[in-house]
Amino acid sequence: MEKFEFSNHAKEQIQFWDIEVSEVIQVLRAPQQVVMDSSGKEKLVYQSIINKDSTGDYLIRVFVNSVLQPKIVIPFFRTSKIKKYWNYETDL
Repeated sequence: MEKFEFSNHAKEQIQFWDIEVSEVIQVLRAPQQVVMDSSGKEKLVYQSIINKDSTGDYLIRVFVNSVLQPKIVIPFFRTSKIKKYWNYETDL
């Protein structure tokens, strides 16, 4: 199993976005999709669509520096704009 560490910024994002740590870990362990970040080769985006019965579907996007070992979780966020970020054509 891959190992991940959370950057200080990522730890701050947990509180800012009010995301459960378990949800982020779930996305890291079993992402529905992994795509390249447009800003650089060393960054991958692990993402999954999560269903919340009361609020509907949303996407959790977890940015990871994949060059470092263990891999470093950098910013992540939750969004309802699934169509904007989901890659319908291909996964890595």
